[in-house]
Amino acid sequence: MNLWRGLTTCSHCAKNDPAGRLGSRGGWRGLCDHCLWALNQHRTHGDWPDVNHLFQYRAEVRDVIVKTKSRGGHPEFTGCVRVFLDEPRAHAAAAWCDGVAAAPASFWSRIRGRPHLATELAIELAAQHRKPVIRIIPPVLWRLRKQSMRSSGQRNADQETAFKVTVPANLTKTRFTGSSIRVLLIDDVRTSGVTLGVLAGTLSAQIANAEIRSLVFAAK
Repeated sequence: MNLWRGLTTCSHCAKNDPAGRLGSRGGWRGLCDHCLWALNQHRTHGDWPDVNHLFQYRAEVRDVIVKTKSRGGHPEFTGCVRVFLDEPRAHAAAAWCDGVAAAPASFWSRIRGRPHLATELAIELAAQHRKPVIRIIPPVLWRLRKQSMRSSGQRNADQETAFKVTVPANLTKTRFTGSSIRVLLIDDVRTSGVTLGVLAGTLSAQIANAEIRSLVFAAK
């Protein structure tokens, strides 16, 4: 195990030193040039919101996300967050919205106390563009199993889930009479799209005049 992974080497491959090359291009990125190149081979093409996922969930993209979630360390999250923030479509989505919300973590993610990738992406994007964060709070025992391990019927059961939404005070009033409140919903991986649909419905039900659009790091 490389104890310096992500500090002096790439947080994904632990072989290449990204500090000098990536540092000269605007600060620490967490991933080396080779791994960034490999990720970009699976980058989707098209403008947001017509294309609302940045990568296809396969090969290096899948490996980076899985390692980020399993290791749960700051260097791993830094790599995914910086790739997300550097994406022009993320800037376009952030410029459009009035507030940013993240798909909530599963029960097991919460009890392990590890950072949650979708939440980290949403918080960092909101901070970069000075947008408020809307919290979506799931029931305590929501999603005991990983989404990829659940059947379509179990995923559809999410439609009965009672999520709660905490909205910043400055978003409870529209800026102009009759104007909508534009909410950007962030997730790390889209499997079936059912959960995002349920969350969009929850946000619409609890925020008056809400217009919901999504942005996902990777989709299957």
